[in-house]
Amino acid sequence: ALRRIGLLDFKVGLGVLAHVLDVPVPEAAEIAGNLVRRSLLEVAGQGHFDMLSPIRGRARDLARPDDVAAVRTGLLAWAEAHAPAHDNFGAADAEWLGDLPAMRHAVLMACAEPATRAQGYSVANRIFSSLYTSMRAREAVEILEGALASGDGPPSIGAQVARRAGIAA
Repeated sequence: ALRRIGLLDFKVGLGVLAHVLDVPVPEAAEIAGNLVRRSLLEVAGQGHFDMLSPIRGRARDLARPDDVAAVRTGLLAWAEAHAPAHDNFGAADAEWLGDLPAMRHAVLMACAEPATRAQGYSVANRIFSSLYTSMRAREAVEILEGALASGDGPPSIGAQVARRAGIAA
């Protein structure tokens, strides 16, 4: 758990943590609690978990390739589970907005790899409405332009992602 959390450069909520650790939420809470008691993890505002830089650096040094893969898989699974099912749905109070850095990272990480680029584009397209409705234009531009800069996405949604990046800009 320490190695995987150390690979995250941002605060995460319990739901994200559970996906990254690939355990149920109650077990993730217990693991996080144990790390907090040992002063290896901090509970930040709104129940998000974070590491101090020296601890994160040490945990990252200990991380193995399977930890990196698990974090990638877990973040993308969380993003898929929390992005709206349709590209025209999304609310300004969507639960995942509290973990926007995790969503941004999941999308950009997925888009960076040809094997998961289509999935990253899909999530980016589906979260646009929530970002737009919640007046988070800067974040929408960062995510959508990041997806576009990664390479060509699926033709069926690539143009829509580009149009939405323009709208947000």
